[in-house]
Amino acid sequence: MHHATLKIDTVSVPIKGFEVTGDNALVRDYVGGSRFSAEIRPDGDTERTYGGTLNLAYLNNAQVDRYFAGTPFALEILATDPHGGGSVKIEAYARYDASLTPMGTRSRVMTDAPFRIFGNTTDASGLTITVINGDASAD
Repeated sequence: MHHATLKIDTVSVPIKGFEVTGDNALVRDYVGGSRFSAEIRPDGDTERTYGGTLNLAYLNNAQVDRYFAGTPFALEILATDPHGGGSVKIEAYARYDASLTPMGTRSRVMTDAPFRIFGNTTDASGLTITVINGDASAD
């Protein structure tokens, strides 16, 4: 992918790079004394977490306010191949996580802004990733 765009609440925001990560909180149960495990299953005691980092070229005043307030927003990242080979689109309901990276005044120019993805009342899944290549597409 050679080009990426970012929209926060449908407003385009300059972006230099991004990283999206996820942890499904799956565990493998082992029976005492056996090297074989049972089926992988969700860990009922651990919350699944999804998030990442946006490497933003500049945070305007509205983005700085949103960053410190932790206000939820609709996130859309679209990475495309300029030669028409495919794209990756990430849509999520997210909020900045200012607790991970305190921001000083100089950080408004080129900063790594961590965020967390979570479900809301209208979208229980909270995260949709669509991958399209020259041969097929999948959600």
